[in-house]
This record gives sequence, structure tokens and C-alpha cells, in this order.
Amino acid sequence: MEYLKLLVEFVKAAAWPFAASWIAYYFRDAIVAQLPRVTKVGPVTLDPLPSQANVSAPKVNSDAIKKVEAAIPVDLLKEGEIIIQGLFPNSHDSELLTLSSGLLIGGLFERTYNFIFGSQILLLERLNSSPLSMDDLKRFYERARDAFPEIYKNYTFEQWLNFLESFTLITRTQDGSLFAITPRARGFLRYIIDNGYTTQKAG
Repeated sequence: MEYLKLLVEFVKAAAWPFAASWIAYYFRDAIVAQLPRVTKVGPVTLDPLPSQANVSAPKVNSDAIKKVEAAIPVDLLKEGEIIIQGLFPNSHDSELLTLSSGLLIGGLFERTYNFIFGSQILLLERLNSSPLSMDDLKRFYERARDAFPEIYKNYTFEQWLNFLESFTLITRTQDGSLFAITPRARGFLRYIIDNGYTTQKAG
């Protein structure tokens, strides 16, 4: 949680009351669910409150932006910025956009870590070196199933694989024969390390 605490401090440094309301809107699961292929968790109204529509904002502290840019891979920041621009097309503050994107990606990674199994993290670490076949992935699943029979009693390989694909952590190669790690998954592995989280989770 140290990473998220740091970003919250950045928001405070911005001294913009509207930022707190804005971040509260998109930081919810419903906004995280709008990232490509993440399961939708429910409807939510995303329009800013009428009384806040024309609030002006001072500039965000430049040191805060530099720290966000250092902590989040550029391609993931861009992914978050595209989503936020779609939700708030009338906002033109690039620095706040970067800060908000960092919070969005941090929220996604925190959610991913809460649900992912240890065997899936180990698979991502292995995929970080080279792509693997379907049979290779099945071996990761089978070892986890044997080690944690209660967890996997009603959890199939297809469900295990679908989690990784739906959270955009793995992707199939062009010919469909192999699975490769995604840029988002590389950022997620870095997030785990930077926060001192264990990779030895159950499952």
C-alpha cells in the first residue's frame, strides 16, 4: 500500500478539492472495469457534478508528476490517460491527467493482486523470459491444483486461464500457439516488487 499512499500525498499536494471528487469517481471498480477485457462490475454515473463542472485548478506539483512517471511504465500511464480522457473529455490539465492515470493503474494493480493466485504470479515471472505453450500453462495449473486441492476443488484450468486473459496479463501470440506476457503484467510484477508484496501467495 506504500505506493498508493504516496500517490494520495501527491493529490494532497495538488491542493485541488475537485481532484478528490474526480478520483473518487474513476477509482471505483466500475472504472477499473472499463480497462480492456476486465469484467464489468456494475453501472455507475460518471459525469462530474454540475456544481464542479467549471472549477479551475492550480498546477500540480511538478515533483509529484516526476515521481508518478518514475513509478509507472509509460505505456501503462498512456493507457490510463486514454481512459480518463474518455470519461472527462473537457479536462485539459495534462499534469493532473498523468497523476490520475497513476492512481487508476495503481488501483487496477491492487485489485489484481488481491485476486491473483500464487501460481499465476509464478507463471507471469516465467513468461517474462519467453512465451509458453498451452501444455506449459497446464503444468503450472496442475502443480497448484495438487498443492492446494481445496482451492482448486471447483476451479478449472479454463477459469484459471480466463482470469489471466480477462485481466490482460497474458496474450496469445499471432499464430495462437503460444502465450506471452503483456506490458500490463510487466508493470504489475514491478508493482509487486516496489511494494514489497510476496509472490508466494496461496493457489
